[in-house]
This record gives sequence, structure tokens and C-alpha cells, in this order.
Amino acid sequence: MRKHAWFIGIFLFIAAVRFAVLFASQTHVHSDEAIIGLMGKHILEGRHFPFYMYGQPYNAGAAWEAYLAAVAFALFGVGVLPLKSCIVLLSLLCLFLFYRMGCALYDQRTAVFATVAFALAPSLLKWHFQVRGYSWYFLSISVLTLLFASIESVSVPRRRTILLFGLVSGLSIWCLELAVPLVAALWLLLILRRNISLSNAPGALIGLLLGYAPVIVFNFIHRFSNWRYVLIESPGGGFSALPQPSNWRRIFLDEMPKFFGPDTVLWYYGEKPAVGYVFYV
Repeated sequence: MRKHAWFIGIFLFIAAVRFAVLFASQTHVHSDEAIIGLMGKHILEGRHFPFYMYGQPYNAGAAWEAYLAAVAFALFGVGVLPLKSCIVLLSLLCLFLFYRMGCALYDQRTAVFATVAFALAPSLLKWHFQVRGYSWYFLSISVLTLLFASIESVSVPRRRTILLFGLVSGLSIWCLELAVPLVAALWLLLILRRNISLSNAPGALIGLLLGYAPVIVFNFIHRFSNWRYVLIESPGGGFSALPQPSNWRRIFLDEMPKFFGPDTVLWYYGEKPAVGYVFYV
């Protein structure tokens, strides 16, 4: 406990601040949050058990948040605060995992500094309260990186760790398809460093298929609607539009600065405040 005293103190302070912000100013919902709240109510009533967010064939993280909200609704009643409190709790779990990730990759002092920066970054502030399906994506970044560090740090990784890494990779992609580049990068690094070899590759692939199996079944039942949307039909052309140079320019010079701006709403507004470019750099 003494070794991690700085982090514990910072964690308790940030938890108190986030719940204070929740009760003081987060007592309303926008359209996406209202839909996920409605999903949670339907789950609680046994009327529907969603696989993705209503009206969308992707972003299963929104459905996962709805199932978590259903538990909160059962305990505290249907309302905005029980709905958003789930996201605050997930954000605090993410903060803890982020600190563990910093310790695994660097050292404790760097991990504490990085945790403070992560907790206070203005561009990420809204994501600690918004019910939009992205909380699991933030969690998957830390979990995948921790598993990657565990595999990479030993000459002969344990089969259970390899299997778990594959499983979390599949679940992360199911949760939010935006995780594909991260998963691909970590797998490529492990293959190049020979941490994943012919001897343990089957375990990793089995884990990946187990984690992603629900999506495969869903696509075969629903005429490949998820894969069609992600690859072709999503706004901008999906992954199939990435080879076009004009899209790379739009992503790195237009969308990313807006993401790091104070609104953190990507393409929903045309404005790009200068502070977005500062935090992006």
C-alpha cells in the first residue's frame, strides 16, 4: 500500500471529483445516451436483448453499457444518474488499469505522472461521463497492452496468457471495430519479435476466434450486415476507403484535431478550435 500511496491518493481524489461532476452537471442525456438508456430499460423489462446499439450493426460496446445500466436500474431505479454512474465507474477502472499499464511498461513515477495526465486531459473529459459505447474500448487498450507486455517480457510466454491475449483481442473488436488497428499492431509486433510462433500460434488464434465468434454467428444470421457496414457502408466508405490519399488527409488534418478539441465530438461540428491542434500535437 505504501508503495502505491501516491496513486491511491490521486485515484480517490479523482473518483470524488468525477462523482461530484456527475451529480452537479451530468443530470441530462443526449440522443445516443437516451437510446442506450432505453436499451437498458428494455433489458431490465425482458423486452429485448440487443447485440449492437439500436439501429446500428456495429459498436457492441453500446449494448454492453446497456446491460450494465440494466443492473444499475434494477438496484437504483431507471434514471440518468444510475445510467451515467456506470460510465464513471468504468472510467475509474480504466484509470487503475492505465496506472498498471504504466508500471508494466516504464516505472512507478512515470506511471503516476501519466495517470494524472490521462485523468486531466481536457480532450478526454467528456468520455468519462458519456454513455456512447466507447468505455470498453478505452478498457481494451489497457488490458491488451498489459497482456502484450506480459507476453513480450519472457522468452517463453505461458499458453494461458497467449490464449487470453487472443480472447481479449476478439472481444475488443466485437466491442468496437475501431480496435482493429491496435489489435493488428500488437499481433504484428509479437510475431516479428517471435513471441507468437508456430508452437503457440494455435492458442492465440483459438482465443481470437472464441472472442470474435458471436460476431461471426451474427453476420451469418443477418446477411453479413456488420461486415458490410464496417467495410463498405459506413459514412466515408468504411475501411475500404482507407487506401484513398484524400481520406488520410481528412483523418489526420481535419478529424483528429477536432477529436482532441474541447468538444471531442469528431465530425459532428465543423469548427476546429486551436486548442485541438495543441493537444493533437
